[in-house]
Amino acid sequence: MGGERNLVIVNGYWLPESGVELIDNNVYVEIGLLAASLGINYQKEEKGYILSRIEPALFGRIIAIDPAHGGADYGVVGPNGVLEKDVNLDVALRLSIMLELAGGTVVLTRKTDSAVTPEARQSTLLEAGVECLIIIHQSDAPGIRGYHRGDLESHRFASAMHQELVSDLQLRDLGLHVATMDLLHLIPVPGAIVETMSLADASTEKMTTCIRKRQQAAAALYRGIRAFFEGI
Repeated sequence: MGGERNLVIVNGYWLPESGVELIDNNVYVEIGLLAASLGINYQKEEKGYILSRIEPALFGRIIAIDPAHGGADYGVVGPNGVLEKDVNLDVALRLSIMLELAGGTVVLTRKTDSAVTPEARQSTLLEAGVECLIIIHQSDAPGIRGYHRGDLESHRFASAMHQELVSDLQLRDLGLHVATMDLLHLIPVPGAIVETMSLADASTEKMTTCIRKRQQAAAALYRGIRAFFEGI
């Protein structure tokens, strides 16, 4: 497979150079964007590429990512038809690869465009013994917001990711808020809802269709998560 598809192996994952997809329950993403996001080099070998980078702050951490919506639940729909559920999943898969590469263990509530009940999401996360929870959304406003559980650690967690997104993607900062009724309050770990981009109008919607912007958003989340664990 490696010789035919020009793949890279990352902590057991074979990754193609373009696109992000799920094959045999493994997540694939483009090597060039992945390497650039992490600031590392990659080298082509006989069967593909080899990457290796362990982050001490992330090594061994069990990190939960919940790509919001899915299936018949589209979430926000952009002016030109971009579906929030699709952007959420794409960014989540990209983030999961980066965290796995760093030595973390990622628990995804969904890996495909499927409907997952709140009860099923909660059960998956509790059984896995996760150490933090990131819920990925897109904004319906002309800017992005972040939400947290209300405790100090969750505020610090949400703030680290939100500030990276605002700074790197140059989006309007609509602030941090306390979530009311959400999965965050059912999982007793530092948790945050992050809006990575906006579907409020045609110009911001266009950003969500750009592969590089999606990878940029995932990289911003990655840096925020790493900063949070470095501060523990």
